[in-house]
Amino acid sequence: MDDRGLSVPDGMDTVLDLRLVMVEDDYSYLLQNASYEVYRPFQSATVTVRDKPDQVVLALNSPGRVRPKGQFSLYMPLCIGTSNFPFQLDFSDTNSSQTLFGAERVYLRSHFGDNSYARDWAYYRMAARFGLPHLRARKVRFFINDQVHGFYTLLEAPDQAYVFQRNFPLYDFTNYALYKVKTTALGCGQYTDQELETAQARLVSSSEATPPYAFERGEHKSKVVPAAAQGPTALTECFFSFFGSVAANDADSALAYLRYNQNCADMLVEEGLVDRDLGSSSWDSPMKKFIDAGAFDYPQAVDVTSAPALAEPLDPYEWMDTDSTLKMIAFYAVALIMDSPMGNGNNFYWLQTGEEANGGSGGWKIFPYDFNSPSTIICGATCDTKMVYWSIVQPTCSHLTKNPVVGPLLSDATLQETYLKYVEEFLETVYANATFVQELQDHIQAQDVDVRNDSWSAGGIFYDAEQSPEASQWNDSIPNFPFLPTMKARAASVREQLDAIADGTFPRGAHGVGLGGDYEMWESCPDWRLTEAPGSECPQSCRYEGCHTPGWIVESSCDVASKTCVRGNFDPLCNGVPDGGRYEGMEEGPGIVCFNVNGFDTKMESCPPFVEEEEDDEIVEEGMSHAGVLRPALYTAVLVLVILSLLS
Repeated sequence: MDDRGLSVPDGMDTVLDLRLVMVEDDYSYLLQNASYEVYRPFQSATVTVRDKPDQVVLALNSPGRVRPKGQFSLYMPLCIGTSNFPFQLDFSDTNSSQTLFGAERVYLRSHFGDNSYARDWAYYRMAARFGLPHLRARKVRFFINDQVHGFYTLLEAPDQAYVFQRNFPLYDFTNYALYKVKTTALGCGQYTDQELETAQARLVSSSEATPPYAFERGEHKSKVVPAAAQGPTALTECFFSFFGSVAANDADSALAYLRYNQNCADMLVEEGLVDRDLGSSSWDSPMKKFIDAGAFDYPQAVDVTSAPALAEPLDPYEWMDTDSTLKMIAFYAVALIMDSPMGNGNNFYWLQTGEEANGGSGGWKIFPYDFNSPSTIICGATCDTKMVYWSIVQPTCSHLTKNPVVGPLLSDATLQETYLKYVEEFLETVYANATFVQELQDHIQAQDVDVRNDSWSAGGIFYDAEQSPEASQWNDSIPNFPFLPTMKARAASVREQLDAIADGTFPRGAHGVGLGGDYEMWESCPDWRLTEAPGSECPQSCRYEGCHTPGWIVESSCDVASKTCVRGNFDPLCNGVPDGGRYEGMEEGPGIVCFNVNGFDTKMESCPPFVEEEEDDEIVEEGMSHAGVLRPALYTAVLVLVILSLLS
């Protein structure tokens, strides 16, 4: 594509082959020690026509280096025993002039979790067409020493000067910076008492040899232990063992937090959890002030809907480039990208361009990354079932007052108006643009053979649905969410919302947009069509003490027909049991039956009756006090349960 996200006439084939040659010992080390994420040298790299190794498109004969890359996307393939995992390649390691079509470094992104094999490719093109920061992407089959590793999306790495200059042509090359927000950074300071007590004991221990920390790359890291089981059972085993690896990262981040006198800003920047990948160190101090102002204060409770509003939200006019950030939020909101600043604060960079010296806009800006998740379940167990109807007026996981980045912007009536204009512009010029949609459909069809041959596609059993032209099929295969049908259904919903706002019939929303006032503080992923909060037929919308249970699959829900409250949690014994059925030996009790809830095998039960004497405020506070801590990595990890259900 060109710099505007448009296809280049007479461009290269949709799929190419990328081939590395490595010394066998280095290749063996790479495979056996992938958990360490350390570089090993390769001797040469060649790009060839697909399946024709003699038809060379580009030959890179100087040695470079390659390493495994990723967290959840790396852990899972290593655990189940496949070499189809993500990589990072550095072509300029020994020869600074050697590049892959201009790129010194690239990422190879596997398609674990994305049955369309197109989300990264498509969303970066959308961003480019909308004038947002973006990366160039193309599809490759990847080989090392003639051994195929898989079918990948190749992305140029964002921490390269030419990528920065292309996206921000007015930037000041003497005064700019790009910071990656790593998953472990989120939740700093929100540790449990037990985590802090354990960290304190380590702090005073004479035998404590950390750092290096568990969240750092290197040979000190524990290796991923392969699953003992096979098939879907292996995926289940790997999912739960991943929690242990994340716990080690969190334990070490708590230790580092104490070593920096419980100062998150200093710890995050100095230890590289907010990592300056590019630019001047003079921006480290402003970044620390930005952290102190609350830019990273995403709620880390299991039940984010019960989290309180931010005590002191940051001033967007003081800290952010409001216009570019509103434009980015419009893109995220329409496309339902929740594994991002919209939801858990994951998968993006903060940057400063210094371009105000050249007539541009100052303030912190967002560079997006990682679009492969089709699910919105990180925002709540029921969000996936109504995702296309998500209100554009409250496009965040929880109430705007709880989101430290999006909230301060959309809580301002003037900025909200600008944002809604960007929503309409993005919808009409990109997301629902017939030419772009056809280009995406052509791409999905062109890669068909390679998708079906890739190990993550399970033979492509979901791929036909991904390219269906029928918007009505977006939820036929929940929790799969085929890309094109979901896009088309979402586009229609956003168009209806914009029309309702324009004619004054929008049901609910802040700043007078909605006829019925703002959304409730506890609502997540609000359905724009509803005239009142869901569950209003039941007492306290089922969020009273004794019913609402943070962390459960169904924390609480109103059965509208019977006007009773129910809840439910994961129960593997419900696997294969029809909805409403029971397994042998299942406990007795009111409403105890099995249901499949968005792919989760769930034991449902009726809640105890509501006691009228209890007060709303007390109930909410009590719910908060019982909210446990769950790091963003686990929010991301829970998406694998969707895959488990599909493969079981």
